[in-house]
Amino acid sequence: MKDTSVFATCGTRKLDEKIRTDMKEIVSFLLATQSKEGIRAIILGGGYGRGEGGVLFDKLDESPVNDYDMFVVYNKLSFFGRRRLTAKLRLASKTLSERLGFEVDFAPAKDVEDLRTAPFWLIWYELRHGCYTVWGDTFVSELLPKYSGDKTPEIEALKLLLNRGVGLMLAAEKLGKSDEVEFIRRNSYKSILALGDAYLMLAGKYHYSCIERRSHFNQWGLSYCYDEELVRAYSRAVRHKLDPKEIEEVEGGGQNLYQEAKTHYSRHYFVIFRRYFNRVGKQDSYYSVVQSGFISGKGLLEKVKHMVRDLRPFGLH
Repeated sequence: MKDTSVFATCGTRKLDEKIRTDMKEIVSFLLATQSKEGIRAIILGGGYGRGEGGVLFDKLDESPVNDYDMFVVYNKLSFFGRRRLTAKLRLASKTLSERLGFEVDFAPAKDVEDLRTAPFWLIWYELRHGCYTVWGDTFVSELLPKYSGDKTPEIEALKLLLNRGVGLMLAAEKLGKSDEVEFIRRNSYKSILALGDAYLMLAGKYHYSCIERRSHFNQWGLSYCYDEELVRAYSRAVRHKLDPKEIEEVEGGGQNLYQEAKTHYSRHYFVIFRRYFNRVGKQDSYYSVVQSGFISGKGLLEKVKHMVRDLRPFGLH
């Protein structure tokens, strides 16, 4: 048997043992606190669910470096039941993150029947094409529609940019703090990945595998973004996602990487927004929506709230 990881391209079975131990802890906690809630399946999504999670090598030890993206699917949920269980999952996230010393994120509670009609969002597209069932019905994810990456809704590109842009702004608030270097590094790379992914979505070339996306962007990215530096940065960001230690010395610290990511974001963020609005015939609305969000909001959360509110008429929910 090859000593390769199920959860990461760069890891070994040593990493798998660590992740499976954590998954057992998560399952035990959920079954103990929600034994009568009708749980159908507990699923690990994200990079680890697709076998593309990051690995941190420390001498002879291996540990996960990305968050655990967890999904809990239930049998028959009422409107109020869904809200109640989503609240319980938020509490579970906090408790388990403290217990494991690692971020555990739960998606909102989901009814098994809702999966059949789940909208074409990145979260469901990626889950449909790659996940690891930790407990329960191993075929639940197959109830999701068979989404195709070349038909990814372009509005998903805008949602991704807004999400990663917030992460980059949060990273800016932590500059100069020695204990926040990893947070700055992670969110800086995520923002660079988001730019490349957004261009791929607009070109109809998005793929659930970051390895496939890197391959395509290396070959064709220049024709999408006209920026060789972004093409190289995107490739480096994927490498960091898979094996953070490999290029840790290249970037010269969190401050330099943040400035690089900020430069790329400043250069391409509005370009991508403009392309989207031009395609949907809303050229005149583009500037007022994006600019008014930052003008009308005083703080970070206020800015984001106003932008999302103003973009709803264009399909952003």
